[in-house]
Amino acid sequence: MKRCAVLVLGMVISTLVVHGQSLRVTSLGSMRYAVEDPQSSLSLYTFGGNPAWLINHERQGWLTFTPQANALWGEYRRLFDPGRVMTYGAGFEGVKPLDDRGTFRGYSSYIVEERSDVYRSIKRTPYGGEAYFLADSTTGSFTYKGPTIAFSYAYELFSGLFAGATLGYTVQDGLKDFYTMPKSLFRRVDGVVGVAYAVDSALAIGLTFRPVDEQERLEAKSDDLLDVELFNFRGETYAKRRSSSSIQHSVRLTGEEYGGQLHWALADGMQLAVGVSAGITRTRDEISTAYEEDFEDGFAQRTWYSGETRLRWAMTEDATVGCGVAYHHQREWSRYTALDLLLWDSKGSETTLGAGGSHRLSEDGATVACELDYAFVHADSSKYIDSRYAQIRTSEYRLRVGMEYPLTESVMLRGSYGYGGMGLDVRTGGSSVHGHTAILSVALPLGGAIYLEWLVRYSHRDIESGAARNDFGAVALIRIADL
Repeated sequence: MKRCAVLVLGMVISTLVVHGQSLRVTSLGSMRYAVEDPQSSLSLYTFGGNPAWLINHERQGWLTFTPQANALWGEYRRLFDPGRVMTYGAGFEGVKPLDDRGTFRGYSSYIVEERSDVYRSIKRTPYGGEAYFLADSTTGSFTYKGPTIAFSYAYELFSGLFAGATLGYTVQDGLKDFYTMPKSLFRRVDGVVGVAYAVDSALAIGLTFRPVDEQERLEAKSDDLLDVELFNFRGETYAKRRSSSSIQHSVRLTGEEYGGQLHWALADGMQLAVGVSAGITRTRDEISTAYEEDFEDGFAQRTWYSGETRLRWAMTEDATVGCGVAYHHQREWSRYTALDLLLWDSKGSETTLGAGGSHRLSEDGATVACELDYAFVHADSSKYIDSRYAQIRTSEYRLRVGMEYPLTESVMLRGSYGYGGMGLDVRTGGSSVHGHTAILSVALPLGGAIYLEWLVRYSHRDIESGAARNDFGAVALIRIADL
């Protein structure tokens, strides 16, 4: 694997997944500093992810339906990444205030993901941060499909003291389109438990606890499987080869994260938000075949801590400025359980500085916004199993510009452009990386309290060698407001 550290940077191209009652912030390039909106607010709920503050964040009920589709293709990818990915599905989300009984939020979706030209990999995430993975000697297509559901509830225990929780469940069935028909069953259970306290009308603080439990079970049972070699890789060079009429491979991840949040209205129109978190995940790799009983083949552990601060100031009704700083540090290590042998030890950190502003040019006229992020990335990797050692120091910048323009009194046109670059992509391995993203959306009423928004997005990413990766997505959002 070429990757030296698992650092998910802002330029990483991914499937467009929409949550919330509007596409406004997404249409404007997912701006974080310059745009004041329920989806980009600095509240404990949106900024800090604290479900206890849902009762204060959502004062009115609404319901949305979001069909969407996404296509990803190109040569700029890692060896075991799929050549093409098609994703499509739909989701429902709604919020219902229950007066003095709290506030309820529900979300459900069904997603189909078709991965083409999957070279050898059987595991859903072969680059999950471990120094081991499962592969075979075939190339084919994998299709994953399944639902996701999540529920949130918040309640005021006493005057100014709130409690809330979110529970989510995801399950996906996968099947590789090859005559041995290996199957994958992925399931994930996660949630958040939070408490929040409004010290006064200007200051609120909160605490959260996030457990997670996920498992991928890989199965293959066929006499034809004897014709296919199975490889349990440890690092990039060494693998244990097997041929068996059946195999069961289980990857189990458990972990938890602890967080704290603060929101402070410093002055009229000026807000400060602070969030800190720390967590740990543990991954166990277990295998059983027709000739071997279940045993632990590998273990990996990831620990991290992070913090972020944002400041936003609405100077006038027409002008808003904001800035922020964020820091993330993590360490990952993997071992071969049978010999208690350390395979890979990596450390990474990312420090991001950002600022931006927005301005409405005239009353009932266009609004323009611009933001800039600059990130410093450090990654130190010691993959002992492959005798590879790396020390990377690089940087990344991300520029976003956006505009919304009222075509009529009720129809809104929005668009944005994003450009970014980095010296070295520590996730995929490319150098002199450049990325472009363009988004266009339209929002219009359908009658009464029903609104329609439609969005298309195109991203292109290339490196010095000329390899590129393209991403095209479209989503519609139908919203029934003020329920």
